[in-house]
Order: sequence, then C-alpha cells, then structure tokens
Amino acid sequence: MSTKTSFNRIALVAVAAMGFGLLSAAPSSAAVNAESLQTVSQTNTYTLGSGTAAAITLQHTFVASAANDSATITMKLTKNVYNSVTSTLNAVLPVQTAPVAGLTNTATVTTTLNAAAGTAASLNTATGASVAFFKATFAPTEAGVYEITFSGASGSGVAPIVWTVTASAPAAPSAAHSTVDMISVQSLAEAGGDTAYLAFAFANNNVDGVVAGNASTSASVAGGTTTTNAGAAVIKVVEANGPAGSNTLTNATNYPVTATITGPGMLSFRNVGPVAKTVTESYCVTQVFYCSNNFSYLTKYIWVYSDGQTGPSTITISAGGNTLATRTLYFYGSIAKISATQNLKVAPINGTLGTAGAHSGTTVATTPAITVAGKDASGNLVGGLTSAGGTWSATSSDTSCISKSIAVIAQNDTADTYGSGFGHYGVQVSGAANAKSGCSATLTIKYTKSDGTTAFTADPVSFTTGGTTIYGAALSVTQDLPAGTKGTVTLTLKDKDGNPVADGDYAALAAVATGTITPSSPVTTAIMGTSGTRTVLSGITTSTFYAPVTPGTLTLSGAVGAAGSAALAGTAIATTTTIIGDGVAQAAADAAAEATDAANAATDAANAAAEAADAATAAAQDAADAVAALSTQVSEMIDALKKQITALTNLVIKIQKKVKA
Repeated sequence: MSTKTSFNRIALVAVAAMGFGLLSAAPSSAAVNAESLQTVSQTNTYTLGSGTAAAITLQHTFVASAANDSATITMKLTKNVYNSVTSTLNAVLPVQTAPVAGLTNTATVTTTLNAAAGTAASLNTATGASVAFFKATFAPTEAGVYEITFSGASGSGVAPIVWTVTASAPAAPSAAHSTVDMISVQSLAEAGGDTAYLAFAFANNNVDGVVAGNASTSASVAGGTTTTNAGAAVIKVVEANGPAGSNTLTNATNYPVTATITGPGMLSFRNVGPVAKTVTESYCVTQVFYCSNNFSYLTKYIWVYSDGQTGPSTITISAGGNTLATRTLYFYGSIAKISATQNLKVAPINGTLGTAGAHSGTTVATTPAITVAGKDASGNLVGGLTSAGGTWSATSSDTSCISKSIAVIAQNDTADTYGSGFGHYGVQVSGAANAKSGCSATLTIKYTKSDGTTAFTADPVSFTTGGTTIYGAALSVTQDLPAGTKGTVTLTLKDKDGNPVADGDYAALAAVATGTITPSSPVTTAIMGTSGTRTVLSGITTSTFYAPVTPGTLTLSGAVGAAGSAALAGTAIATTTTIIGDGVAQAAADAAAEATDAANAATDAANAAAEAADAATAAAQDAADAVAALSTQVSEMIDALKKQITALTNLVIKIQKKVKA
C-alpha cells in the first residue's frame, strides 16, 4: 500500500481541524421532542481503489414544537488506522451525499449537510412530526478498521449509532499481468528538466539483459544533487492484478516492491534510495520530488549498479507476496580474449560469404561466415566491441585467394544455432577478385583495443573458393534401405572447374508442387522440398525421407533449376536404391521360426529329462524306505534272539549247579 507524504498529512489535519471546529456552530433547537436516529441500510466493507464507497443511510425523526424547529446530527470519525481511540489528529471525514433516492422527507422538512463539519441538520417549517433521510459514504485510502459515530446534540437523548467500516487492500499484483522490462536509461528524462540518469543504451527489452561491468556517470537529480555511478541498467516494473481494463490497483493502492540481486551488483529504487542487495520501496515517504514528478505509483524503477565484480546475476522482483519476475544480467570486465567459430567454408570468387548482420540461422545469406566470441579474464562474454573505439581486422595467408577485408557487427539475435546474441560478433569474409577456384587460405581475426596497441587474435580458420554457377549436379541416396526406414538423399553441386560451388542459397532444382525430387514409389515426405531453392554448404545439400513399404528398386529423379544453372537448365538427374522387402524379411522370419522350433524341442527334451529324474528319485526313495523298514525288523528279531539265548544260558547254569550238588 502507498504511504502518504508529510505534506498531504499536514493538509489533511488542517482540513479535519477546521471541520471539527465548525461543529459548535451547527443549528440546533431545544424545542424538538422525541428525537431519534435509526439505520435504514449500510455496507461495512470497502476495497481500496474499487470506486464503490461504503455507505450508510440514516433516518432522522423528531417532533417540532413550532415552525422552523431544527435538530442536528453530528458525524465523527472515532477510530481510524492511525489510532484506536477518538482523536482529531489524522482524521479522515466521510463524504456525505443527499438526498436519499427513493426515501422521501416529510413535506415540510429539509436537510442541510455540511461534509467538512460532519453535520446533518433537519429543519421542519411546520409544527409536528418530522422525518428526514440522509446518506454518508466513506472511501478511505488506507486499509484498516474505521468507526464513524453519529450522535445528536447534548441532552437530545438520541442513541448514538456506530458505523464500522473495514477497508481492505485490492488483490496483490501478479506475474501474469504485471510487466517487468529492461529499459533504455535515456528514456527516463523526467518532467521538470531532470536529465537522464545514465547514458547507457540497454537494447534487450522485456526479457533479460546485459550491462557493462563498470558503467559510471554523473547525473543531475532534483534539488541540484549530483550522484556518481548512477547505475548500469534500469528495470521498469508496472503492477497489475488483472488484465487491461480489469486491474483494480491504483496509484493510491499499489504494493511496495522488493527486489533482490543474487550475484554481482547492487540495487536501489530510482537512484534515490538506499543501495543494497535487497531493497524495498519506501522512497515516497522521504523523496517528495519522486512522488510529485509525474510518475505513476504503479510504475517503479529499479536501478542496478556494478560492485566491481563480474559474472551473471539474477534479480528477483516481488510484491504482495507474489514473485512478479526474475531477470538475469551479466556484468563483464575488459576484453581479454577472442575465439572464432567457423560456420561457412567455401567463399565465392570476388564475392562476400555470409553476413555481418544479426543472423536468423536459416540461410547462408543470414549466417555469418565466422562468429567471434569476446570474453573477459573470467570467461564472461564482453559486449560493445563494435562501438568501444577498438578496431577489427584480419590476416589472410593468401590474399590472392581469400581477401583480408572483413565486415564485423555485434550479434543481437537470440538464436544460438551458430553461437550468437550478446558478446558474439558476426564476420563476413570475401573471396579475392580473380581467385582460382578451389584455392585455400587461412584467415586470422584480430581485435585491437582503442589504445591502438593491445590486441587479441583468434585461431585461424581455413576457407576455399568456388564459383557460383552450377556446372555439375549429381544425386545419391542411401543404399539397400529396409522397407519403411529412413534414408538420405544427397545433391552434390560443382562449379565449372569441378570444385564445390560457393556456399550459398541456390535455385538448384526445378520447382515441382509435389516435390523437386520425384520417387518411383510413394514416400512419406516431399524430397528436397517443393520450391527448388536449397542452402548448399561445401557443395552439398541433403534431404531425408522414409522408404516405401513395397520392396524393389526405388528411383529418385529431378531436374536442375534454370535459375541455378544456365549451363544445365532442365538437365535430368536421378539415382536408385534397393528397398529390402518381403523376401529378405520372410527368410529372416523363417530362420527365426526354425530357431524357435529348435528352442521348443530343446525345452521338451529338458522337460522329459526332468520327469525321468523325478521318477528315479521317487523309486530311490521307495527303496530307501523299504530298506529302513527291513532294517528295523532285523534289529527287532536280533534283540529277541539275544533274549532267548540269555534265558537258555541262565537255565544251563542252573542245571549245572544242581548236578554238582
């Protein structure tokens, strides 16, 4: 929620004090009788900034003893978000409106409202009963609980009515509807003649960005103050909790933003608040010039500063408990090395190869021949090398083949097919005038700093030359393709000396609506497309397709395009391959079936052996059981025989004893 400036509060207190000072002057009459105050209807909630105020409708009645008797009701804010007791300080008086639609006063009764004083006077021009209606509306600017008390004059006997209004903040801003943009600092020149805060153009809007590591300037702010190191980048935040037309946040009901940077760098709000790793809005309290300088409170500006460190940083921006966005920046130091990546290889004789502009990576015309990456001592990509006062140059090992003249431009696109974006530089090279087709030379790229002496070179890359007119064209295709599998068609193009044509985009084939290469049997894709124009690298362009499901010979045929070769215009080209079909497949299937049968027979034999083994095991067990039983019987018979022998022996001994006797 937004805070109030001290000036606004002072003015508010003054208005409130004047209003309460008028209460004693309100008309009243001791002649009225039976005075009462009743609530007709009321709403007790309010959403800040919604436009629909809380409201209460009251009925004021009394009996006039004489014509022109009147009675006054006093309205007073008795509790607000600044204090919990009755106070005349920081009071915010409700706004009154009258008359009340649909409710009619007694014919002789009129009401007079004084919103500033907080009073409603009812006047009856005749003797007798008096009924009057009035309505109070309340739309506070701070969330919290408020109480407004309605009461009669002292001694009137009117029972006070306390109206409680709870004001709540609107929904917090969301990531889906808020915007967080990197912006150009120059666009921040303020009303009132303030100068831009930093002369640093920030090119990458809406997403992430890259900033110079040691950007330092002086900037004039309101009051004549001069600050140094005014920031390396600015992030613009616009809060919203719904789509356009449904955003319920207002300048008065915005949420404070918190920003945290992880990695190198420091932050502040609009270059006037504290500088720290984590900052939260509070500047409107002390920086009056910001709040009054035609900037919307829903729009915030976060300054990003260098702390002398290099590398990537992530800035997280949140409000109302919601993360609105994260933004990534790179702080980088001075250039310390460059490296070259070769994208194209065959330069046209007396012509340029590729582009030095930001490439799309779709054609040779939009691809740099070489992409150079600039890095600092810590390996961070370095920008600005085409505008920092340094110079680019190249050395050719054979200038009669490859020219040393180059064109260089910073890459600002986001595609990464060839290495691109911030810190990358596209290089366009040229074949020498009257060069011999097929000659070869190395090219070494060099960057010299603005001091004129400090230089960095990349590893050399090799180029050859070729003509730009097609004198030879040949098709080839993957051989012995199994039915339905993927194959590749290759178109090889030669110049008049039999060397690969220069890298380029050629109208190499005659355009055919159903495909520039016609198959003798149906395939799943249009081979080589339908336009006839092909990107050719090192004399070759390729296309893939899926082979027919029918076995046999597949013939692919086409014609050389007239725009690609005046010498071969319309010349037929063709190639063939064998589609391996059912015969081979059936033989493989038969072999597999035989192998399966053999495996099944082996399994049956194994099962039979297992069964025989089981039977032998059972017989052996039976024999073992019989032997065990016989052994038991023999043991029992032997024991019995032993007993009989013992008994017989004892008998013989007795007989002997008797005989001797």
